[in-house]
Order: sequence, then C-alpha cells, then structure tokens
Amino acid sequence: MGSSCEKPAAVKLQLNGIACVQCHTIQSAADLQALSLQPGDTVIMKSGQWTNQELTFSAQGTSQQPIVLLAEQPGAVIMKGTSSISITGKWLVVNGLVFQNGYTSGKNVVDFTSSSSNCRLTNTAIVDYNPPAATTDYRWVSINGSNHRIDHCYLKGKLHQGPTMVVWGTNKTMKHRIDHNFFGERAELPNNGGETIRIGTSDWSMTSAFTTIEDNIFQRCNGETEIISNKMGSDTIRNNFFHESEGTLCLRHGNGSAVYGNYFVGNGNSAAGGIRIIGEDHVVYNNYFQNMAGTGQKAPVAVMDGVPNSPLSGYYQVKRVKVVANTMIKCKQSFDIGSGKGGTVAPCLQQMDISPIMWCRKLQVQPC
Repeated sequence: MGSSCEKPAAVKLQLNGIACVQCHTIQSAADLQALSLQPGDTVIMKSGQWTNQELTFSAQGTSQQPIVLLAEQPGAVIMKGTSSISITGKWLVVNGLVFQNGYTSGKNVVDFTSSSSNCRLTNTAIVDYNPPAATTDYRWVSINGSNHRIDHCYLKGKLHQGPTMVVWGTNKTMKHRIDHNFFGERAELPNNGGETIRIGTSDWSMTSAFTTIEDNIFQRCNGETEIISNKMGSDTIRNNFFHESEGTLCLRHGNGSAVYGNYFVGNGNSAAGGIRIIGEDHVVYNNYFQNMAGTGQKAPVAVMDGVPNSPLSGYYQVKRVKVVANTMIKCKQSFDIGSGKGGTVAPCLQQMDISPIMWCRKLQVQPC
C-alpha cells in the first residue's frame, strides 16, 4: 500500500506540495480499498497511467472535514482501460482525474451511489470514453443520493447509447448542483437516449428534485432532440450557454421549474433548438436567442400540445406558465404555440402569460 502520514489530526502536513490533515498516497484501487479513512483525510493518487482500476471511494467525512481523493497533479492521473469510480458515503470529494483511452462494459464511469450524500466531483475530464459498440448503454456520470455537486468538469465525445449525465429520482430531498462544466461535442444517435443531462424519469415526474443546472457550456451537443431533459419538478436551469447544439432544453415532465438567463446561439443551424415547454407552473424568462433557424419544436420557445388523460410518460397540458422578457435576434420563428407530435390538448392560453407573442403556428383555445 502507499505511504501515509501518521500524525495527529490537528497537525497540517505537506505531501508532494499538498496540504492535508492526514495524507495518504496510493497507486492502485487496492491501495484505496485498504485504507480506513477518517474525516479530514486526503488521499493522493500518484501521477501516471491507471489501467483497469475500478475505484471504490467509500468513507464518511463531515461538512467541516470532508475526505478528498486528489490527483497528485491535476490532469496527470489518467484513468484508462476499464477504469471507473464509485462514490459512496458522505462529504467526499474527487478532484483532478482524467478518464481517457478506455471504456466500460456497462458500468457507469463515475457513479454516485444511492448511499451517498454531500459529495463532489470537480476538475475531472471524461473524454472519448467509448465502447466498440455504440449500442452499449452506460452513463459517464450517474447521480444517486442527495446534495451532490458536479463542477468544473470537461465531458466530450460520447458516441454510445445513454445520457452523458443522469440524475436519478428518489424520495429524498435531492438538491444537486451541476455547474461550471463544459459539455463538448456529442454525436447524434439514431434513436432516443442521447441526452447530455437528464434529470429523473417519468416515474418521478410528480416529485420535486430541487436541482440546479447553472453556468455550463453545451458545445455542439447533438445526441438527440433533448440536450437537457428535465423530468422532475422545482428545478432551476439558469445562465447556461448552448452553442450550435442540435436539440432543446426540454421541460419534459414535472411542474414548477424556472428557466432563465440562458443563451442560445444557433448560427443558422435549423436543428439547433431553444426551450420546449410541457406541464404546469413553469417560468421562462430573460433567455437570449440569436440566429436560430429552427421552427416548430425547434423554435426558440416551443409550447407543446398535450394528450388527453396523459400517462406519466406522455405529454401533460401546459397550464399557468409564464414566458416573459426573452430576447430573440435574427430567429426564423420566435414562438411556436401548440407544438406537438399529434397532441390534441392545446396549451391553456387563458392561464398563461406569454408576452410578446411574435409568431404562433396555431392558437386553438380549449376549456382549461
């Protein structure tokens, strides 16, 4: 096993230039498994190639003394082959890893387990981590548990089935934060299941996630028609930048979410969409759309039709939605009211605040 600094916890130490209360260095997943970690400990992963290393980071930190798993030098710990990491416990931080030149057979690359809370993934990259078969389905980041943060990460080049990042529904208060990440190019899949971020599933659509997605960049994320698929309630999606991404920010299921301060730049790509609205009590305001060539469901703002007696997996009628103070510059069609794939329950316009309406494909008004 790697070395450790066996000193009183109150003494700050330096190991390889990194300050820690109690320091450990490791060179393998087995080294990590052998440690008995305590609040305030720092585990330093030696720089180099980590091949076929399936890490399990399991420990119990505290809010004042988290436990940190740290690359000796940011970007110099290369996780390759079948490498992955499972994060299970409380107040754990993973910092500075690079997953590249490898893939898994179905295991999620970074997995926050259902037994985890208040954990963080930061300064980590997952680049072109693709299996030979594009039909192999796994997530690059899978988020269970509650109160996690994923920030300042770089995820680029996913070619295979499954969302890049998934937040799974739970009956606990979730309150995750996904912020300051760069989501790079993702190629289009021939079928559904290529979201860049998905929150929840239709089974959890009547549950509030209280999750925030903010200050991220989405660069040519073309996996499918939904770049962000929000399938739970009471979420906040703000201050993100969507650049030439062939899809939409979709309020797919759930109610009461807020979408504001986002920037969409299509540069004339007719497949680059804006915000698609389904459900009740959402607010969509202060978003900016420039040179968007999409129409219908790919318009800057598309308010969808619902279906009668919709199941959880269907399309609920739009009610009590506010769409105000958005800016459209050089857009082919600013609004599409009543978009849908054969839906027959039009948005409830009597209960909506949409101003200004610059373009409407149809304005049926049905009893609400």
